[in-house]
Amino acid sequence: MVIKYEFLTGEKIEIEVSNRLGETILQIDNEIKNSNRRETRRHKSLNELNDKADLITNESIDIEKDILQKFERDKLYDAISKLKPSEQELIHKLYLDKQPMTQAEYAKIKKISVGSIKMQVQRIKAKLKKLL
Repeated sequence: MVIKYEFLTGEKIEIEVSNRLGETILQIDNEIKNSNRRETRRHKSLNELNDKADLITNESIDIEKDILQKFERDKLYDAISKLKPSEQELIHKLYLDKQPMTQAEYAKIKKISVGSIKMQVQRIKAKLKKLL
């Protein structure tokens, strides 16, 4: 059996050994490779830990504020879900869509006056205040 070695210098050599010795060498190489793989899975690189530490200690990120905003947003969506479907549609079209409409645009689509839309919005806002 021929065993091939490559040195750090790039030099390559081949050594003729018996089959039994060659199999033993290959088995030892595989065990070393597997052991190294297990060890590297258990340990994190220092750079990776430093990157995570930067995120955790980043003063510009206000976790409490983010959580409170999410909580408030969830409460708002819960309150909106308790409105009538037509009221939900109005709120979504005017405020929550990716491209919200103006009250005038919505009034034109519904074929009602802008004043009527303004009154509906006021009533819906009052309902939401009560629900919140």
